[in-house]
Amino acid sequence: MKKRRHEAYIATKVQSNLGYSDVMRSVDDSLKRLQTDYIDAMQFHGGYLTEQDYKRLFHDGPLDALKECRQKGKIRYIGITNENPDHTLLCAVQSGHFDVMQVRYEEYNFSKREGFDIY
Repeated sequence: MKKRRHEAYIATKVQSNLGYSDVMRSVDDSLKRLQTDYIDAMQFHGGYLTEQDYKRLFHDGPLDALKECRQKGKIRYIGITNENPDHTLLCAVQSGHFDVMQVRYEEYNFSKREGFDIY
Protein backbone atom coordinates (compact mmCIF):
# COMPACT_ATOMS: atom_id res chain seq x y z
CA MET A 1 0.00 0.00 0.00
CA LYS A 2 2.90 2.36 0.69
CA LYS A 3 3.80 2.91 -2.95
CA ARG A 4 0.24 3.21 -4.28
CA ARG A 5 -1.47 4.99 -1.38
CA HIS A 6 -2.38 7.97 -3.54
CA GLU A 7 -4.45 5.64 -5.76
CA ALA A 8 -6.61 4.21 -2.98
CA TYR A 9 -9.44 5.29 -0.70
CA ILE A 10 -9.20 3.25 2.49
CA ALA A 11 -12.22 2.73 4.70
CA THR A 12 -12.15 0.36 7.65
CA LYS A 13 -14.02 -0.21 10.88
CA VAL A 14 -13.48 -0.21 14.61
CA GLN A 15 -15.78 -2.04 17.00
CA SER A 16 -18.43 0.23 18.50
CA ASN A 17 -18.24 -1.39 21.94
CA LEU A 18 -14.64 -0.32 22.66
CA GLY A 19 -13.53 2.38 25.05
CA TYR A 20 -11.34 5.38 24.32
CA SER A 21 -7.93 3.71 24.69
CA ASP A 22 -9.00 0.60 22.78
CA VAL A 23 -10.27 2.74 19.88
CA MET A 24 -6.94 4.59 19.79
CA ARG A 25 -5.07 1.27 19.80
CA SER A 26 -7.33 -0.14 17.08
CA VAL A 27 -6.66 2.83 14.79
CA ASP A 28 -2.91 2.49 15.29
CA ASP A 29 -3.11 -1.26 14.64
CA SER A 30 -5.04 -0.65 11.41
CA LEU A 31 -2.46 1.88 10.26
CA LYS A 32 0.32 -0.66 10.83
CA ARG A 33 -1.54 -3.54 9.13
CA LEU A 34 -2.44 -1.38 6.13
CA GLN A 35 1.07 0.11 6.00
CA THR A 36 -0.21 3.66 5.65
CA ASP A 37 0.05 6.86 7.64
CA TYR A 38 -3.66 7.72 7.39
CA ILE A 39 -7.05 6.11 6.82
CA ASP A 40 -9.63 7.91 4.73
CA ALA A 41 -12.74 6.75 6.61
CA MET A 42 -12.78 5.02 9.98
CA GLN A 43 -16.23 3.78 10.86
CA PHE A 44 -17.72 2.44 14.06
CA HIS A 45 -19.02 -1.02 13.24
CA GLY A 46 -22.52 -0.60 14.56
CA GLY A 47 -24.52 -3.71 13.87
CA TYR A 48 -27.85 -3.26 15.64
CA LEU A 49 -27.19 -0.23 17.83
CA THR A 50 -29.67 0.95 20.42
CA GLU A 51 -30.21 4.49 21.61
CA GLN A 52 -28.15 3.58 24.69
CA ASP A 53 -25.29 2.42 22.45
CA TYR A 54 -25.28 5.79 20.68
CA LYS A 55 -25.22 7.63 24.00
CA ARG A 56 -22.21 5.56 25.06
CA LEU A 57 -20.40 6.36 21.78
CA PHE A 58 -21.07 10.07 22.24
CA HIS A 59 -20.35 10.41 25.95
CA ASP A 60 -18.01 7.60 27.06
CA GLY A 61 -14.96 8.22 24.89
CA PRO A 62 -15.11 6.25 21.62
CA LEU A 63 -16.17 9.21 19.49
CA ASP A 64 -13.64 11.46 21.24
CA ALA A 65 -10.93 8.95 20.34
CA LEU A 66 -11.76 9.13 16.63
CA LYS A 67 -11.98 12.92 16.78
CA GLU A 68 -8.48 12.99 18.28
CA CYS A 69 -7.22 10.64 15.57
CA ARG A 70 -8.68 12.99 12.98
CA GLN A 71 -6.96 15.99 14.60
CA LYS A 72 -3.66 14.09 14.51
CA GLY A 73 -4.12 13.27 10.81
CA LYS A 74 -4.48 9.52 11.35
CA ILE A 75 -7.98 9.49 9.83
CA ARG A 76 -9.81 11.89 7.53
CA TYR A 77 -13.48 11.04 8.10
CA ILE A 78 -15.51 9.52 10.93
CA GLY A 79 -18.29 7.13 10.08
CA ILE A 80 -20.74 4.65 11.50
CA THR A 81 -22.48 1.56 10.19
CA ASN A 82 -25.86 0.26 11.23
CA GLU A 83 -27.83 -2.81 10.21
CA ASN A 84 -31.17 -1.17 10.82
CA PRO A 85 -32.15 2.24 9.37
CA ASP A 86 -34.52 3.09 12.21
CA HIS A 87 -34.92 5.89 14.75
CA THR A 88 -31.63 5.04 16.46
CA LEU A 89 -29.70 5.82 13.28
CA LEU A 90 -31.45 9.18 13.32
CA CYS A 91 -29.46 9.93 16.52
CA ALA A 92 -26.26 9.63 14.50
CA VAL A 93 -27.60 11.77 11.65
CA GLN A 94 -28.84 14.50 13.96
CA SER A 95 -25.65 14.55 16.02
CA GLY A 96 -23.60 15.99 13.16
CA HIS A 97 -20.56 13.98 14.32
CA PHE A 98 -20.39 11.59 11.37
CA ASP A 99 -19.11 12.24 7.88
CA VAL A 100 -19.96 8.76 6.56
CA MET A 101 -22.90 6.45 7.27
CA GLN A 102 -23.24 2.94 5.93
CA VAL A 103 -26.68 1.36 6.26
CA ARG A 104 -27.39 -2.23 5.38
CA TYR A 105 -29.30 -2.62 2.17
CA GLU A 106 -30.38 -5.86 0.60
CA GLU A 107 -31.74 -5.41 -2.90
CA TYR A 108 -33.14 -8.93 -2.95
CA ASN A 109 -35.26 -8.46 0.18
CA PHE A 110 -36.31 -4.96 -0.80
CA SER A 111 -37.33 -5.95 -4.32
CA LYS A 112 -39.47 -8.83 -3.08
CA ARG A 113 -41.62 -6.67 -0.79
CA GLU A 114 -45.21 -6.32 -1.84
CA GLY A 115 -45.86 -3.18 -3.82
CA PHE A 116 -42.26 -2.57 -4.88
CA ASP A 117 -41.24 -3.05 -8.46
CA ILE A 118 -37.74 -1.67 -8.90
CA TYR A 119 -37.00 -3.38 -12.22
